[in-house]
Amino acid sequence: MKYYFKIQSRRVVRHLQEFGIQPILGLSILAILFVGLSILLFSQLPEYARYIYLIIAVNMLFALSNLKNREFLKLSLSEKEFKRVRFVENFTIIAPFLIVLLFHREFTSSGILFSISFLLARMEFKNSFSFSFKTPFSKHPFEFNRGFRKAILVYPIAYGLTIIAVSVGNMNLGIFSILLLGLANAHFYSTIEPDYYVWVYREGAKRMLSQKLKRGIVNLLLSVSPILVSLFIFFPEGAFIQLLAVVLTVLFLLANVVLKYAHFPRSAEVIQAILLPLLFLFPPLLLLIIPYYYGKAIQQINPITQ
Repeated sequence: MKYYFKIQSRRVVRHLQEFGIQPILGLSILAILFVGLSILLFSQLPEYARYIYLIIAVNMLFALSNLKNREFLKLSLSEKEFKRVRFVENFTIIAPFLIVLLFHREFTSSGILFSISFLLARMEFKNSFSFSFKTPFSKHPFEFNRGFRKAILVYPIAYGLTIIAVSVGNMNLGIFSILLLGLANAHFYSTIEPDYYVWVYREGAKRMLSQKLKRGIVNLLLSVSPILVSLFIFFPEGAFIQLLAVVLTVLFLLANVVLKYAHFPRSAEVIQAILLPLLFLFPPLLLLIIPYYYGKAIQQINPITQ
């Protein structure tokens, strides 16, 4: 188990060095930003802070629970060691969030987060379906078809929470549903496809990225529209906040897409795991990150699409 964590730490260090970031300096800045943004979040948005924290932490836990990672662990470790490693990994991810939540006496949110972490470490996500089923999305882009089938349970959970939000008169729970579903959709773009999937776009890099971004936005809006319409009807006074939540999820999706192709065909999962939670805590950074990485993405995939 110790050897596994040594490999993982070296992997993170190498990824950071590839992106021109000194590991010690980068992690120190990350810790300072996390503390600073947490203080800002709980002081400026006390009603939404707990929900935002839960969304970010759970999103990171699901990213860590990807199939390839579990298969590698099972081949390398015994069943007992496998569960122990999964728990340590999950707890390491949520530890900073738990500390902040407990500091602000958010005991219920802390308990929910710890329980989710424990369950994800113990549970096996085996696909029991032996047949394919249609999705509400077209075959282009492939990320939404693939992602919808993998995250099928997120949709009824988000829609169910919306029904509860309307029933108990809690708009914040509905906002949480929008953010949860929106971040799940954005996460669909974390998978690196074969070069061929990019090469087939013979119109050029700009055309390819434009299509990806437009279709991604349309599919995201289709996903959250039932929630948004419901909140509009039952909480019309909160229309501005509801629209703001949708805009945030759209920007988050755009950031995920451009980050992915800015490093294509290399995996950007490490930089995404570090950068995207910070962007969610401080959304104005999205307006700087998206144009910057869009330019890098064009440069990176342009030779493949020529």
